[in-house]
Amino acid sequence: MPRIHSLAFLLISLFTLPLCAQGSGDEQITLLNRQVLEACQEKKYDQALRALEQLDALQPQHTGNAYNFACVYSLRGNVEEGLAWLDRAVSWGFGGSRATIYVPGSTAPAPQWHAQMAEKDLDLAKLRADPRFARLIERMRATQKRVEEYTARAGVFVPAALKEQKTAPVLVLLHRAGSDKEVALARWSRFAEQHGQVLLVPCAPVPMKEAAVAGMRWIDDAVAFRAGQDRGAALGCVQQAQAQLAAQGIQPAGLTFAGEGEGGTLALLAAFANAKQTRAVCVVDPLFDLNWVYAQSSAAAESGLRLIWIQSLPEDTAALESAKAAQARLRTQCAQWGLAGAGFQLEKLAGDAEREQSLEAHLGSSLSGSSGSLPPSSK
Repeated sequence: MPRIHSLAFLLISLFTLPLCAQGSGDEQITLLNRQVLEACQEKKYDQALRALEQLDALQPQHTGNAYNFACVYSLRGNVEEGLAWLDRAVSWGFGGSRATIYVPGSTAPAPQWHAQMAEKDLDLAKLRADPRFARLIERMRATQKRVEEYTARAGVFVPAALKEQKTAPVLVLLHRAGSDKEVALARWSRFAEQHGQVLLVPCAPVPMKEAAVAGMRWIDDAVAFRAGQDRGAALGCVQQAQAQLAAQGIQPAGLTFAGEGEGGTLALLAAFANAKQTRAVCVVDPLFDLNWVYAQSSAAAESGLRLIWIQSLPEDTAALESAKAAQARLRTQCAQWGLAGAGFQLEKLAGDAEREQSLEAHLGSSLSGSSGSLPPSSK
C-alpha cells in the first residue's frame, strides 16, 4: 500500500535505512523527504519545494511526491498550483490505495483511503475551499471503487482434468507491473492445463494510473518497501487469493510460485512465507535483493524448495560484474541454508516478451520434473 503522508503528520517510516544494494539512491530520497518535512515544520515552503523538485526528478510521476507538492502549495497559499499537483496525483493513480497518517482527534496513525485522507488533511485546507477540490475527490473515489471491485476476487483457472479434485497442485502467478489478473489468466491458462496445475492469480492492489488500461502493480513505494514497510500488505494479496481457493474447496497438493519484476519480488516473499508447502519458486528479474528478510530458510530446506532465479544479462561491464557478484552471494547463502536445488542464471532478455518466455521455459522445466540443471549462462 502507498507510503503517502500528510506533511504535517509525517510518520517516521521513510527514515528507515534500506536493506539492499540500492541504498545510495534510497538514502538520498530519504534525506530529501526529511528536508521537506523539516522545511514545512519551519514554514520554509520555498525550501520544501526545492527538495520536492529533486524528488520529482528522482521519482518521476510518483503520487506521493505529487500529493506533497499539493500540500506545500496549499500551505503556501498557492491554490492553483496546489490543485494542479493534486490533479497530477489523481491522474497517476492517487485514490486507489490507502495511506497511514495521523488525523485530527486520533491518538494513533490510522489507514485511510486516499480520498478520506485528502478530505481530512489539514495541509489541504485552502484547496478544499475551491469547488474543483470536490471534483478531484470524486475522481479519487471512482479509482477507489475500481480497485475495490478488482481486488475482491483473485483469478482462478481449474483445468478440466482437475475439476473434480479436492486436492491439486497450484501454480501462483504474480504478474509484472502494468499487467493485470485478466491478462495473466489468458496468458497462463493453457500452460497450467498442460502441466496439470490449478492457476491462481492474486490481484495486484495498486493502480498504475487513473485509467484502468494502465494495469496494476504490487508495490506502491519502492523505497519504503525496501526499507521493510508494506511487505505484509503486499503478501496479504497472496493470502487472500489462497483463502479464496480454499473456500472453493481446493486444497493445494503443493505450491509453485512464479513471477517477473515486481511480481518476482512478491513470488520470492510468498514462496518463503509458505515454505513448507512450496515445491518451487521461479522468478525473472525480481526488482530487489531483499536479503531474504522473510526467508524461512530451515523450513525451505526441509521441504526441498527449489529456487530458479533468472536475471537479465547487463550490457554494461561494471553492471555485469555486479550482477555476477550478487548471484555468487545468493548461491553461497542458499548453500548455507541447505537449498540444494537453487539455480541462478544470467540471460539476454530484451523486453517483456522475452522475460515472459524465459519464465515459461524455466518454470515448465521445473514442473515437468526435469533434473533442474540450468543451461549454461548466456554470454
